[in-house]
Amino acid sequence: MVEQLIGSSPNSSDVIKDTSTESFMDDVIEASKEIPILVDFWAPWCEPCKQLGPILEKVVLNSEGKVKLVKLNIDDDPQIPQQLQIQSIPAVFAFQNGQPVDAFVGVQTESQIKSFVEKLTGPIGPSPVDQALIAAENEFNSKNFDAAENLYLQVISFDAANPQALAGLAKVYIKNKEYEKAKELLDGLTGEILENESIISAQSALSMVNDSISPSNLSSLIELTKNEPENLKAKFELSAALAADNQFEEAIEKLLEIMKKNKEWNDGKAKEKLLKIFEVLGPNSELTKSSRKKMSSIIFS
Repeated sequence: MVEQLIGSSPNSSDVIKDTSTESFMDDVIEASKEIPILVDFWAPWCEPCKQLGPILEKVVLNSEGKVKLVKLNIDDDPQIPQQLQIQSIPAVFAFQNGQPVDAFVGVQTESQIKSFVEKLTGPIGPSPVDQALIAAENEFNSKNFDAAENLYLQVISFDAANPQALAGLAKVYIKNKEYEKAKELLDGLTGEILENESIISAQSALSMVNDSISPSNLSSLIELTKNEPENLKAKFELSAALAADNQFEEAIEKLLEIMKKNKEWNDGKAKEKLLKIFEVLGPNSELTKSSRKKMSSIIFS
């Protein structure tokens, strides 16, 4: 599936190129009469340029050939940026029908750049890799873990540092009780990727494995908390077991009950566990958002 999707994407050499003062007329002005052209004005010493470049390239590659990117080094070719009165870089100009029609300066997020491009091209759908990641997540949520694993591995074969694919693969290993594989994968990651929300979520999911208990013990804890509703220790153990079993909504409910009784119970263990569950669910989860509000209302009550 991924091979078919990514195989249909344009090659970077088809839609991304360097230009100069001499070739600017052909590469940008004339070319923009056929297709919108983004011009990235940059310099080797410019750190923000280095941040923006890969994001620009990703959006252009995902546009399915609807826009092209031309890069101009202002140190080598200062005439064009001087004519356009560019004061700072990175600066990106959009050309259409031989004229500059829009521009922005500074580093932008992927979504901001996508919106900028869509004003020229119309809507851009998800990239082939994003489509594969969506398919993998759907398979995972449907408990088709082998299919999800295959899709994640295919994405990684094209993009070895894709955090969503790496995190998804780790979660598949966890679901299949291949804990050593998950640990080896996550322990092998270094640098900025460790700050990615998907990776943090996978790490938190792995850390919860130690809380898993047998179904019979889970039933015993449920019965105990019914008979002893004031037993906060039993309620906490039940919440940990529920979370380890991916019953997050029920686990959160128990932890909130503990906080209602005693916000600082056991040195704030209930709040600490809630935050760990929020990491697993991710900040964009509706359950995370609603539960955070409930937690905050308890804390500040």
